[in-house]
Amino acid sequence: ESKILTAGLGQELNVDEFIGLQILWGVMFPAFVMVMNFALQLGFSYVLLAFFGLVGAYFPHYYCSQRKAVRYVSVISDLPFFIDLLALSTEAGMEFMNAIQKIVDKSGDTVLGQEFNTVLRDVKLGASRSEALKNLAKRLDIPEITSVVSVIVDAMGTGASVSMVLKEQSAQMRLERFVRAEKAGAK
Repeated sequence: ESKILTAGLGQELNVDEFIGLQILWGVMFPAFVMVMNFALQLGFSYVLLAFFGLVGAYFPHYYCSQRKAVRYVSVISDLPFFIDLLALSTEAGMEFMNAIQKIVDKSGDTVLGQEFNTVLRDVKLGASRSEALKNLAKRLDIPEITSVVSVIVDAMGTGASVSMVLKEQSAQMRLERFVRAEKAGAK
């Protein structure tokens, strides 16, 4: 379930379907290849067919990890911009959830925009803000998001200024982005 959530496949797959895909690719595909091997006398060894089974059973896990990596890159590249806009909007006097709504409207079809839209939908359906934000951190499973969410939830809980917290997080995100760019340049 965690792999499905972090890969962003929650709308397309559930746990039973994931296990079904493992069975399909791990058992049914090698069985099909074995029947075709026998019928057409292709000459595949049974060790190769067993290897197909292992690779097939692992394929859904591999696909989820690839999707998670793509989502990670997208979120990390968009996060400083989103945090900056949230900081500016809340500093200008806009309420936090309205600021998220404004950013979601302007963000287009980005991963982070979709996830913040899910946060808004959760709040509209009755979840508390902190619960919806914690679910965001759980769905993305990215340390930077978890850090931002925990700081925002703490600020909301203690009554601290969310705009100041977001401003500090924004500066920290820009610094981390600069450090990552320097490391990539050094490589």
